[in-house]
Amino acid sequence: MFFFSHAFPPFTSRAPSRKPLAKAILVPMPENAAREISLVNHLTCVACRSDAGSAYLFNELIRMIFLAYYVGGAGFGDTDAMVYARAERELERVLRRAEHSRA
Repeated sequence: MFFFSHAFPPFTSRAPSRKPLAKAILVPMPENAAREISLVNHLTCVACRSDAGSAYLFNELIRMIFLAYYVGGAGFGDTDAMVYARAERELERVLRRAEHSRA
C-alpha cells in the first residue's frame, strides 16, 4: 500500500466556479476546539498503546496521520514523508495483528 512513501502530491486549486467558502471555514479555529481535538488525539494514542484500542480508535489514528500528511503537504511543517510511510507500515502491522487475533 505505502501511500506515504512518495513525496507530497501536487496540490492544485479548485475550479473557479466553486461556491465561496463560509466565514466559519476561513477564520482561525477557536482555541477550545483545538484543545478538544488535541485531547481526543492524545487519548486515542494512549488507548491504542495500552492495547485498549478499538476499530473506531484505529480509524481515528488513520485520520490523524492523513490530516498531518496533507497539512504538511500544504506547506505547514517540514516532516519528512518517510515518517508517514513508517506510520503507515506500523498501522498495517497492527491491522494484520488484529485480524489474526480475531480469527
